[in-house]
Amino acid sequence: MRIGVSTVKGLAWPLGKKVAGVSTLAALAMNIPFSSRLVCPVLDARKGEVYAGLYDTSAGFPKAVIEDSVMTLKAFLEEISKKALGSPVFLGKGLEAYSREIEERAPSALMAPGLSLVRASNVGLLGFEKAGEAIEAAALAPVYLRRSEAEIKFG
Repeated sequence: MRIGVSTVKGLAWPLGKKVAGVSTLAALAMNIPFSSRLVCPVLDARKGEVYAGLYDTSAGFPKAVIEDSVMTLKAFLEEISKKALGSPVFLGKGLEAYSREIEERAPSALMAPGLSLVRASNVGLLGFEKAGEAIEAAALAPVYLRRSEAEIKFG
């Protein structure tokens, strides 16, 4: 992620262009636009946790219903259940490690394993959508949902 942010800053800064940060999970959710079901991108965060969010994509662009977070899959599925949000469509590389658990804990959920990669076109579209929130390139910084191992050990 740091390399991607540095590349964007290096391209935008000398040209005086503003930039807009885009959530990886929101970009994944855009793989299923105009869905009648909520869309839940899942990435393996290791250590028994997932990066996940829940999005309404019925209007095309993803709108967060549950903000991007890092927690156990069980806790995330309980959050969905507690809010009575129905059965989402799951996608993302996290399905490789967690599809069996999702099927067991949310049997009516749908899986879309073939839509697990972030598309550059989705990142671009989300960037255009967030143009009104653009910031100076120097101010762009990655957003991490969890502290790094070094920060945990030494911070």
